[in-house]
Amino acid sequence: MASKNAIGNREEDFSKNKVKNVAATNKAAKKNAAGGRAKSPAAGGKRAKSPAAGGKRAKSPATGGSRAKSPETAGTRAKSPAAGGTRPKSAVAGGRKVGAASKASSRAKSPGEAGRRATSPPPPAPIPANEAAPRVSGTSQDRATNSDSTRRGSCRGRPSTRQGSAEFPNVEEEACPERAPPPSPDIQVPAEDLNRILLKVLDSIKIRQTDKSEASKQVNDLMKEILSQLKELGVSQQNTGSYYEFVKISEANEFDFMLTMPVDRVKLETFGEEVAFYHVSLKRNAKKELENFVVDETTLSANLMLTEFRKEIKKILRKSKVDAHLQRKKPGCPAITLSLKNAKENGKDIEVDIVPGLEVHSSWPPATNEGFKKIDTWLGTKVKRTLKQEPFYLVPKYVGDGTTKRNGVLAKDVWRISSSNIEKKILKEHGQTRTCCEAHGVKCYRKQCLKLLKYLLQKLKEKHPRELSKFSSYFMKTTLLHVCAKQPEDAQWSLNNLSQRFLQLVTDLIEYLRSGNLPHFFIPECNLLETITTQANRAFLITKLEYELNNWFPIFKPL
Repeated sequence: MASKNAIGNREEDFSKNKVKNVAATNKAAKKNAAGGRAKSPAAGGKRAKSPAAGGKRAKSPATGGSRAKSPETAGTRAKSPAAGGTRPKSAVAGGRKVGAASKASSRAKSPGEAGRRATSPPPPAPIPANEAAPRVSGTSQDRATNSDSTRRGSCRGRPSTRQGSAEFPNVEEEACPERAPPPSPDIQVPAEDLNRILLKVLDSIKIRQTDKSEASKQVNDLMKEILSQLKELGVSQQNTGSYYEFVKISEANEFDFMLTMPVDRVKLETFGEEVAFYHVSLKRNAKKELENFVVDETTLSANLMLTEFRKEIKKILRKSKVDAHLQRKKPGCPAITLSLKNAKENGKDIEVDIVPGLEVHSSWPPATNEGFKKIDTWLGTKVKRTLKQEPFYLVPKYVGDGTTKRNGVLAKDVWRISSSNIEKKILKEHGQTRTCCEAHGVKCYRKQCLKLLKYLLQKLKEKHPRELSKFSSYFMKTTLLHVCAKQPEDAQWSLNNLSQRFLQLVTDLIEYLRSGNLPHFFIPECNLLETITTQANRAFLITKLEYELNNWFPIFKPL
């Protein structure tokens, strides 16, 4: 009975307080309408000062304030204003006073809510009509995460689908199309992470010494046999290409040679405005061996020399015991390509490119003067002088489809200048210091950067052979030579700068493709992209390179 009386008295008190609160609220509303401000009964007859007015802000439970205890948890019941007690102050949100008890953000718990603490945050303060809603940007950590995901593979603001290790982050190409924006200069890739990826790639594309030895022995035997049959023409062999420049990657399955005939009494004239292509005329008392390749009395025909060399090599292969055959002739290609059976079990056939050419012992053409100037700041004046004393070569590469005629000369009969011999010397002695990359010298990573760039193009061509068939590794080498002239110091190519230099190579290549102009290193007026590539396939390669660049080169991931 005592408990029932206590409950009854409590319910009666709640009813009385409720009636008094309603009456007080109505009275306050009338006074406000009349210009006066009635004090809220919830504040115990005193109006709580806002923080802006110098009053103390009531602490909410979340900030460590004292929370009103319920009768069940505290053992004593909070007194109502009618009973002379002071009611706890309501929570202040954003420096504003919360009005009546019905709008209080923090209230005493009812008996049914005993022991439960509210988990929802207080409602946000209303925004004045003359103020714009603030933009929520998240914490600094959130912004860094969002920026990082956008930079490394998010698509149009969508979060990236990349997962996996930090070394080889995955990129779902299907979920995010390869439409990455152009790389911006503020992209910061952790050098240590990218260096680790690039070093792993370099390790994977090394050619085993045993594979080199076996392949080179087969190729050397073949070339000895060919040279022995062509000695009556007075030809000499020049080892060219990536294998002999020590930048070959993955497999020793491609070898390049030039079979050259020396010329001294010839006249060179540019083919129209093409500064890299020359019409060659024989003077009196020229070598008799060259007369076999003359058309129109004096014109030394590149096309005729290529055709005759191809016929002679075909005869040699028929009589030879070497398991090799000629590949089909490619239009506009100056090389005679042979397929040599690989002695290695299950090995791919070895391709041998033989390019006939002329070895010219005279001053380099004037169009190369600007190119040689770049050697001054990179390798020095003495090296430049030595290189200019080297002969230059002319190879049977014509302009367009070969049918153009200028000054009575067909395009298929003209020759293109080749600087492969001095490019080979530069890559061999590439450092400013003589001891660069020697046993007791400082090691640089110029050649390693070229290998990485070649491997990147190779992987892209494997995925898109039709779209990227026109792009050759010579474009990659030319890009490297330009960057070496811009960054001539050996320290700039150290291991610590590997990732930085590789990124520069990729971004510079993108810019060459975007402008549609990749100048020949020694003949700046000659644009290597002009007659070989189109705007469409250049744009395609740009898209692929930017995708790789902005996503940490996922094409290297399977390694």
